[in-house]
Amino acid sequence: MAITLTQELTINNFFEKAKSITIFKNGKSRIFKENEKEFKNIIQQFTEQTQNSVEMPAYAVSLHNETIKAINDGLWIQFNFEQEKTHREMPFDALLININKDYCGVNVIRHYNSKYEGRCFYLNLDNNLNDFYDFLDELIK
Repeated sequence: MAITLTQELTINNFFEKAKSITIFKNGKSRIFKENEKEFKNIIQQFTEQTQNSVEMPAYAVSLHNETIKAINDGLWIQFNFEQEKTHREMPFDALLININKDYCGVNVIRHYNSKYEGRCFYLNLDNNLNDFYDFLDELIK
């Protein structure tokens, strides 16, 4: 009997399953639904920017009140799911990422039970998210 190897499911496999995306910038927000052209462009750009990333153990833990304050400063993207998902035994219904220029890694904050709380995921990027930052910045102006 032949044994076939399959690629382990990583956090990257979840982003394209989002049903909507929320972009936050300095206290403003905008939602894109999966049937909108911008949604498809965001998914495509994010996938391209993170295609060679490696999921690593995260040292970060999200504290809900601190995360709510942080969202009001800078540029953030949230991938919203219709149903609860679980990865590495950690449930979530949305994934939130702070997008910064020149960063080569990002914490992926889990939203679950109406809170941004608990262990995060971490993506070590192949390069930075400068182009993705500029792309999102144009969408939310």
